[in-house]
Amino acid sequence: MATNYVQFRVSQQRIHIAEENVRIQEGVLALTEKRFNVGTATRVDVEQARTILEQTRSTIPALQNTLGQASDRLCILLGMPPQDLDSELGPGAPLGKEPMAGVPDWVAVGVPADLLRRRPDVRRAEAAACITIGSNRRRRSRPYPAIFINGTVGLEASDLSHLFESKSFFGNVTPTFRWKHSQLTGAS
Repeated sequence: MATNYVQFRVSQQRIHIAEENVRIQEGVLALTEKRFNVGTATRVDVEQARTILEQTRSTIPALQNTLGQASDRLCILLGMPPQDLDSELGPGAPLGKEPMAGVPDWVAVGVPADLLRRRPDVRRAEAAACITIGSNRRRRSRPYPAIFINGTVGLEASDLSHLFESKSFFGNVTPTFRWKHSQLTGAS
C-alpha cells in the first residue's frame, strides 16, 4: 500500500516537473525565435529548441499513465473499483514542496494476518466465509468426523472357582470412526 501511495505521489510530482519544464521551454523557444528574427540565432537553434520542447511534452502522457496505474493499484488494495484518486488524495504538492506529507517517527506494526484483515475486501471475504461456516454447521449436526473408543473389561471362567484367577481376566478395546456421507458430498 505504501509503495503504491509513494509511486502515486512521485508520479504527480514528476508530472508537475514536466509541465513546468514545458512552460520554461516554451519561453526558450519564443526567445530563440525572436533571436532568429533579429539575426542572432540560426534556424537550427530554433528547431533544436522546438525538438526539446516536443520531447518534453511527449513524456507527460507516459507519466500520466504511470499515475493512473498507481491509482488503480491503490483502489484495488483499498477494495474499491479503479477510479481517479486525485479528487480524494488531492493534486499533489506544488513544486518546491515535499511530495508527501510528513511521515510519523513510528509506524504501528503487528502480525501480518492482522494487517491483512484491515483491508476492506479481506474483511468482506472473511465475513462471507464465517456466514458460510455458520450455515453449514446449522445444516449438519456434526461438521467434523467423530472418533469413538469403546472398551470392555471383565472376568470370564467356565468354573466359578476359577473366576477370580488372573487367566479369567479379559479386555477389549474397539476404536470407531464415523463421518456422515453428506459431509463428503455436501455443500461447500
